[in-house]
Amino acid sequence: MRELSRRITFSAAQISNVINGQAQPDADFCIAVAKGLGTDPVDLLRLAGHLPPTAEQARAADPALDEIFSLYQSLPPHLKEATLLMLRGLCGPPPLVLSTARRSRGLTPRADTDTPQTAAATQSEGKQQFDNIALETYSRFFDRYPEEVERVSAYFITLLQDVIEEHKHKIINQVK
Repeated sequence: MRELSRRITFSAAQISNVINGQAQPDADFCIAVAKGLGTDPVDLLRLAGHLPPTAEQARAADPALDEIFSLYQSLPPHLKEATLLMLRGLCGPPPLVLSTARRSRGLTPRADTDTPQTAAATQSEGKQQFDNIALETYSRFFDRYPEEVERVSAYFITLLQDVIEEHKHKIINQVK
């Protein structure tokens, strides 16, 4: 540890805290350690959670991803478009939309000095822009493929009804 500490700008105690799980390494720490060891920093950044896992790592961590990918690949192009639209709707506004909303408010794309009110307004504006884009895209898709939209919508309504029933039973059991 002392040799690594000598090579990088972090103390032996800091390195020890990270190794023992008493501290979470930030990106700068990961990059410095990788350089000190003469390795690629990407692996350490992934291990520390600063970069997303590779596709192989993600599939190993969640076997359902293989099924999702396989099902998606089997869809015709117009249903792939609908599937992506639904997933985007479930996940909320993408960072690009929020970035655009920030610029329209005269803010830098990543201002660290925002007040909670400014951040909330930007989030709200970004969500509104995203909702408008999603609604326009969904409307165009529905106009072109009404049967598919009805079938997928019916499926999601059934899923939602099942979830509502499940939560209703949980609440009733908690009240008892």
